[in-house]
Amino acid sequence: MKTLKKILGGVVAFLMLCVIATPSFATTITVEKDPSKTNLDGRTFTAYQIFSGRKDDVDDKEVLSDVQWGSAFSDEIKQTVLLSGLQDSKTFGSKFKDLTVDKPAEIAKAMDGFTEADGIELAKIIYDALADTTTKKIPNEITHTDLTKTNDSYTANVDTGYYLIVDETTTGSVNPAVLQVVGDITIKPKTEDVVLKKTVLDSENGKADSQYESSADYNIGEDVPFRLAAKVPMMTHYDEYKFQFADTLSAGLSLNEDSVKVYVASDEKGTTNKAEITGNQAVLNTNPGTITLNNTTTINPSFTVTLADLKTTKGTLNGQEVAVEAGNWIIVEYTARLNEQAIFKNDNKVQLIYSNNPNTGGDGFTDEQKVYVFTFTLDGTKVDGTTKLKDAEFAITRNVPDLDSEEDGATKVQYRAKSTDNKVVWKDLGDQKIDKVTDAEIFKSAEETGLFEIKGLDAGDYELWEVKAPAGYNTPKDPFKIKIEAEHDGTAGTVTSLTLKIDDSTITEGNAGAGNTGTLAFNIQNNKGTTLPETGGMGTTMLYVAGGILLVGSAVLLVTKKRMGHEG
Repeated sequence: MKTLKKILGGVVAFLMLCVIATPSFATTITVEKDPSKTNLDGRTFTAYQIFSGRKDDVDDKEVLSDVQWGSAFSDEIKQTVLLSGLQDSKTFGSKFKDLTVDKPAEIAKAMDGFTEADGIELAKIIYDALADTTTKKIPNEITHTDLTKTNDSYTANVDTGYYLIVDETTTGSVNPAVLQVVGDITIKPKTEDVVLKKTVLDSENGKADSQYESSADYNIGEDVPFRLAAKVPMMTHYDEYKFQFADTLSAGLSLNEDSVKVYVASDEKGTTNKAEITGNQAVLNTNPGTITLNNTTTINPSFTVTLADLKTTKGTLNGQEVAVEAGNWIIVEYTARLNEQAIFKNDNKVQLIYSNNPNTGGDGFTDEQKVYVFTFTLDGTKVDGTTKLKDAEFAITRNVPDLDSEEDGATKVQYRAKSTDNKVVWKDLGDQKIDKVTDAEIFKSAEETGLFEIKGLDAGDYELWEVKAPAGYNTPKDPFKIKIEAEHDGTAGTVTSLTLKIDDSTITEGNAGAGNTGTLAFNIQNNKGTTLPETGGMGTTMLYVAGGILLVGSAVLLVTKKRMGHEG
């Protein structure tokens, strides 16, 4: 049988139970929810009778007498296919080697004493004997009994015998076909949802690894770290088990291909036994094209990471191989650059495509998991009172951790620049003066409006430098200290609080408040320069007046001296 590709299912125990006899030869099959697993809503369970018989109690033991082929195996061709499959088994084929289809009682007896692992293989062989070789599904015309849903369980009254119970749900995670010998028996399918999680590092000056969240904020030009994590389900019923991460980046995020790493670990954060999966065990495809899910839903991911068979996949930790087991987590870590197309809210989503049907093969898929990367915009207006000023030029800097310094808590200043291919980059300022840096990105106030816009800023502290004042105005010596504060809810995909402070004063006018636009508005005041006197103006007149006074004073002094001379 083709390997069933999608188990999230656990093992419904294979029970070789002799059936308790009742005069009516009737019994009840019940499928009910395991409290620790997924609910059973919307599922379809079907019972196929393999062998029929009479239930007797002999020496306090339950036995099945008068065993015949059941209603699902009334066709001799199917009987032959089943027996051939049993004989071909490497595990227990020898027990059926000399049997023929005309001896159903002996075939049934040969199954006595099978272990749970034997039962898993046996159920596959029986399923394949009933299934169409093309569709891998059991045709509807095969005699069967559908279980009826009542409250939280499914039930059916059937004649006693050996039954194959099949979960024939077309979506979600499908339980393996399970062989049961019934006598009022209850089955609890252990189907569990595949757990998929996606997080983004909400980093402010480099937070610890534990700060992966459902949302974050970043500057344009920065690399944003993401983590995908999916829990490995039980794979017992599969020969191969596929995991494929299909990740879709928004236009504002660009994958750094060299950053993609894949691991197997004991926990979703990769803090324990984190072993890297290398080589062609995990294949990155950056141009996967359109993927159709369940013949109905289509997605067009930015890239996929495919592990074709988890059952043979191994990670490496400290030079030792680590096999992938149920309960482990497969982790994909990568970074994506927040690029120049970034908007206020940049979403990033992923789905996991996985083997989900141990009966027919094929794939299942999880719901989308989304995280959000926010970036903010400063709308500054250059003013003199109510007058809007044009041609003021600004540059912006920030303090970041200096990873090259041996000093604890050391920081360095970076300025925002444009690369030769017009991309936003942050460069170390060093000992340079910001107004002397030739490649700094300049934000210029517009004519009539006085507006200048700085897009793509993280929450955090900045210094806004006016490197050139409008004509007739003074250039401020010191920068304006800018602080953006933000809180966001990744579950809802919203910014719940957004505030702006300039030189420790909170700016409220034009503030985005609840983050509906991510734009923060504020005014920058300018002072005029000192006005120098003009030629022929009032200053010259005053000089003339002062000169006249001096001349008059000199004449008076001269006359006075002459009079004094005569009197002497």
